[in-house]
Amino acid sequence: MTLKFASLFGAALFGLSAIAQSGAPEVEGPSRFDAVPAEAVSPFGGLSLTPTRLVLSPGDAMGEVTLYNSGGETVTYRVEDVELEALEQGGYGQVEEDADAPEWSAARFLRYAPRQVTLAPGERQLVRVISRAPRDMTAGEYRSHMRFSSIPTVAPVDELENEPEASDDTSVEVRVGLEYRITIPVILRTGDGAYGTEIQSASLEANPDSEGTSVRVTLNKTGSWSDYGVLRVLDAAGEEIGLLRGVSVLPPLTSRVVNIPLNVPDAVPARVVFETDNNAADLIASAEVG
Repeated sequence: MTLKFASLFGAALFGLSAIAQSGAPEVEGPSRFDAVPAEAVSPFGGLSLTPTRLVLSPGDAMGEVTLYNSGGETVTYRVEDVELEALEQGGYGQVEEDADAPEWSAARFLRYAPRQVTLAPGERQLVRVISRAPRDMTAGEYRSHMRFSSIPTVAPVDELENEPEASDDTSVEVRVGLEYRITIPVILRTGDGAYGTEIQSASLEANPDSEGTSVRVTLNKTGSWSDYGVLRVLDAAGEEIGLLRGVSVLPPLTSRVVNIPLNVPDAVPARVVFETDNNAADLIASAEVG
């Protein structure tokens, strides 16, 4: 079964002298941890990880993802790269296994170390994502996914009946009796690029998934790099009546359609704003609801 929980470019390895000399990064072994970060994803079983979305900006030679075994048994995890197609309506679709690597794929520029790790209960491990991108690449954005697979399955079947609500970035797969997987996007940005997103349109319509109404928003990517943020629906008084986090127009898409359910009955939306999702939110784009 599949749950949709509703992302490459740094300098070459010249800045990492130890890596360049040895041809492979030094990998520290598992260590103990005292607490799992609040932002770590841990849908079930013993695997938690943070961050749930890795971005390598120009000048970044390496990024890190931390795996945590918060369960009660020793588990081996595999680290793989996988290509998933970003869909205009949100979420991802599978790319044919025998197809050529898509132009937007970041996998050819990345190395992971280690590719497999065994963690006892209460241990953690850093997995390094190393950029091998040429320094002289033009401005652009590439994307692949990292998949973390546990062997064997650590989630009993009855735990899967109460699945958490999906987000747009992270996906989890369970193959009962074999393994479970967590997949996160890895985004590589290159060159002297710029961010840019505009709201092409925003309109009120019936919620396609449940009762009530929602605002349908079409986003257009106008820069070489994608923005990542939160969409808010405001009424005429500026009060928030709808919210959607983790929104981005990822390659190869140049536009995307999202639906934001209204959380206030009978509210009348007046404006949609797209902002960075941090304490001092910056406005990316805004539009009136037509």
